Amino acid sequence: MCQRVVIALALACNPQLLIADEPTTGLDVTTQKAVMDLIVELTRRRSMSTILITHDLGLAAAYCDRVVVMEKGRVVETAKSADIFAAPQHDYTKKLMRATPRLGVSLRDLLPEEEATAFASPRVRGEADARSAA
Repeated sequence: MCQRVVIALALACNPQLLIADEPTTGLDVTTQKAVMDLIVELTRRRSMSTILITHDLGLAAAYCDRVVVMEKGRVVETAKSADIFAAPQHDYTKKLMRATPRLGVSLRDLLPEEEATAFASPRVRGEADARSAA
């Protein structure tokens, strides 16, 4: 509900560009879809552009025409969404794709520990740091 209110406020002045920074963070999958479908519908109806900032690669794959991958604040790759997910070119993008959780597979199963730690949440990173210190 809060995301919808914020979207409505952002659109009140009829912008040509909507910047949606993590609009679905903390939402269940059903609500994520509702929020993203609302953004898509409003974008089309108002003939405006949207920049979606997200860490959710599945969301980017499902809703974005183009993807820009950034590492440490720098653009490392940009391409059509289908192209970047089918054949990532930059090493960092490839690591991100491998680090994306899949059902029944843990991050540690997909990457060497030093790479898995770089993409892990702070809680997981702390556990990895504690293990290496022991």
